[in-house]
Amino acid sequence: MKLEEENERPCCTSSNSASIDFTNSESDPAEGQVEIMDSTRIRSSGNSLEVHHQDRRRSYETEKHLQMNGNHKQPAPEEKELSRKPLYTKSQWVTLFTLGLINFCEGVIISLQAPFYPAEAEKKGATATEYGLVFGVFELVVFLVSPIFGKYMTKIGTKFILNAGIFITSTCCILFGFLDKVPGRDAFVGLSFAVRIIQAVGEAGYMTASFTIIASAFPDNVATTFAALETCFGLGIIAGPTLGGALYQLGGFTLPFATLGSLLFVAACVTFFILPDRKSVV
Repeated sequence: MKLEEENERPCCTSSNSASIDFTNSESDPAEGQVEIMDSTRIRSSGNSLEVHHQDRRRSYETEKHLQMNGNHKQPAPEEKELSRKPLYTKSQWVTLFTLGLINFCEGVIISLQAPFYPAEAEKKGATATEYGLVFGVFELVVFLVSPIFGKYMTKIGTKFILNAGIFITSTCCILFGFLDKVPGRDAFVGLSFAVRIIQAVGEAGYMTASFTIIASAFPDNVATTFAALETCFGLGIIAGPTLGGALYQLGGFTLPFATLGSLLFVAACVTFFILPDRKSVV
């Protein structure tokens, strides 16, 4: 009996082990489904990328074909006009050159007497305060008179105020050059103040009228034109003392004022015939 039982046990063991190995060798159906889904996703993503590249290639070829056939989009006429439009017209260039020359001369006239007028005033017995006020009263009068010209600009006329201002400034500049012939301290200082004040009135009229002309004649380039004219005026302020001192050494007290005043007078004649009448400008 014992021998029979021992013989039966190994058989049972081998059958159990065999059954275990069989179960382990079988694959899980869920894992198989996951692998199939992953492979399907990879294929679908690959197909979408390929379709995307194909669409881009087709769009590029279509656009290239349209350009070769001359069917591409043409720029709008307004864009062509803006791209070809010059910065200034011919008449605007003439106006800008004329006003720029006048601004330069105005700047020179304001500052040309700085190197030699104080010495001449001291010869006449004037103090530093007195001839200092002769310099400072000019800008004070411009500050006070400019709003008045602006108020009555449309009634009087822009071109008339412009030319009248230039004529007054140039004439007073020439007259200022003869002050060294005036005897006595009081007469010299008094006439210096009078000529300088009248000259400032003319300067205020010119500056107010020129601003009006710029706003009317250069509606698309107001800022650029203002900057250009102010640059010319600043260059005149810088060059004034140098030119005044050089001309004073050449011909004395009268020559600087006579030269620059005459140049400004010629510029006034040019503006009278070149610049259009802008009486209707507000």
